[in-house]
Amino acid sequence: MNERTEVGMQSEFWNEAGGRMWIDNIEQTHALLQPLGDALLVRAAPKTSEAVLDVGCGGGLNSIEIARLVGESGSVCGVDVSELILNYARSQPGLPGNLEFACVDAAKENFGGERFDLLFSRFGVMFFEDPKAAFANLRKSLRPGGRLTFQCWQAPQKNPWLSCPMQAAFEVLPAPAAASDPRAPGPFAFAEDNWIREILTDAGFTNVEIENLEIDMPMGTLEEAVAYSMRFGPAVEALNEASADERQLVERGIRAAYEPFAGDEGVIGPTATWIVTADRR
Repeated sequence: MNERTEVGMQSEFWNEAGGRMWIDNIEQTHALLQPLGDALLVRAAPKTSEAVLDVGCGGGLNSIEIARLVGESGSVCGVDVSELILNYARSQPGLPGNLEFACVDAAKENFGGERFDLLFSRFGVMFFEDPKAAFANLRKSLRPGGRLTFQCWQAPQKNPWLSCPMQAAFEVLPAPAAASDPRAPGPFAFAEDNWIREILTDAGFTNVEIENLEIDMPMGTLEEAVAYSMRFGPAVEALNEASADERQLVERGIRAAYEPFAGDEGVIGPTATWIVTADRR
C-alpha cells in the first residue's frame, strides 16, 4: 500500500519495509478490512470443488476461508510477491490440505494453462505495473466459463481513513513523483471505474460489472486511529525517513484530519470500494 515505490520495486518493498509493516499490524488490519472482505467473498461465491487463485493473498486469511468453502475436492493457490508475508500465512495453525501458497508475480507467472475456475483478489491488483498485460496473463489461467472477482479502492476523497494520513504526511514531507499520476501503481490506481472496464475489456474479459460498496469502518479511539495510521499505510515509508519534528507535524495533521470523524463511538472512517466481476468465455 505504498505508492512511493518505484515501478519494478514492488517485490523489494513488500519483502522489506512493506512486509514488516504488514506483519507488525496484521491483526488490526485484518479486523478493519474483514467486513469488506466478507462482502467480497459473498459476491465471489466460491463453490464446492472449484480451483481458486487468490491474487495478492497477503496473510492468507481469505485463502483459508475460500479453501474451506470449496472443500476437499477443491483447491486454492494463494500468491503474493512477499515471501516475508507468505511465511506468516504458512505459519497459521490448521491450514487446510487443499491450500498452497506461492511467492510469484501473478502479473507474469505462467500458471500452467486453464487451471482455475475463479480468480479472487482483495486489494491485490492495484499495484500491477502494466495492468492490461497482467490481466491478460491472468485470464490465460482461467478455464472457459471461469470468472474474476476482485475488490479495489475508489477515489481517495471517498476513503479518508487512508487518504487523510497521506495528505497530512505529504504536506510536511516530499510527495512521491507517482502521486501526480492517479493511475500509477498504488492503492488508488483503480479508482476510476471506466479505467477498470477498459483494462479488463482490453485484456479479453467479458460481462464486466462494477459494483459500489460503501461501509463505515470503526477505527477505535482518536488516539488509536492516529497511532495506527502512523504505523501503517501509504505514508509509512516516508515517515520512516522523517525527523522527529517532521513526524510530530505529521501526527498533528493526521489527528486534525480524523477529528471530524470522531464521536462517542470513536473514529468512524467512511470507505468506498469497487467490487468488480468479469468472465472468461
